[in-house]
Amino acid sequence: MQFKREVPYKKIDISQSFVTADPGVSEEIITYTEDVSRGLLQNENFLRQFIGNGWTVHLSQNPLKSVGDVEHPAGYTDCNHRQIVIYAPQCEHAIIHEFGHYFAYIYACNFENVEEEMNALYLEEGSNFVSSKGDKETKYGKKNVHEFFACMFDNIIRGHGSMCCPKTTEYIGDFYNVLGNTDFSDIYSLDFTFQKNLENLFEEYGVAYSFFIDGVRVNPKIYDIHDFPPRGYTCQISGTNGTGTVNIKTKEPEEKIVA
Repeated sequence: MQFKREVPYKKIDISQSFVTADPGVSEEIITYTEDVSRGLLQNENFLRQFIGNGWTVHLSQNPLKSVGDVEHPAGYTDCNHRQIVIYAPQCEHAIIHEFGHYFAYIYACNFENVEEEMNALYLEEGSNFVSSKGDKETKYGKKNVHEFFACMFDNIIRGHGSMCCPKTTEYIGDFYNVLGNTDFSDIYSLDFTFQKNLENLFEEYGVAYSFFIDGVRVNPKIYDIHDFPPRGYTCQISGTNGTGTVNIKTKEPEEKIVA
């Protein structure tokens, strides 16, 4: 018997707000955040990817927790919990930078060899980076590959040019266009290897095996991998004579937060 996955096309309301805020954050800042976010998520594909994969932007009224060696950052991007968090008083400074982290992460989740390509560009051009925001941001953008790409994205979107790093400028423009021209059904907020391994499990055992994810039975024919938690997992396969059970148990991932 031939097994064919037939995942229903997911309906997503792109008109819904994806911005949340602490009590006390002004409507002006909330509106500004929504407007800038939608400007960056400039077409239906981008919006469906962001909303459909469960991402949100949260505005905090209080200073943010430290991230690594960054004390009280203006914002951070939490890839495991699919959330951009911004300290509301510094929203204008931080929001484009954090979306730079988001786009770089999503691109790496869905295409092969992206991390290697980004690391190569950082090694080649990172030391040449100059931020439109001044010396402090220039130093921050040279810190590591993640901050380099987020700061470069910020430079490009703000229209200040990035001739200091021409190859990276072209690369960011290319991947932004690729994402903007790719339908939500082919874009996941989940590690590339996890995606492919799950798909292979469904294809290989879907005909005659029962599938359970964290104890909940799922239909391998229609299960949408977009709904899989952003975690690692273990898998136990048991059975004889071509039938059996596939037990998938998710596990807490390593923290993946970038400021």
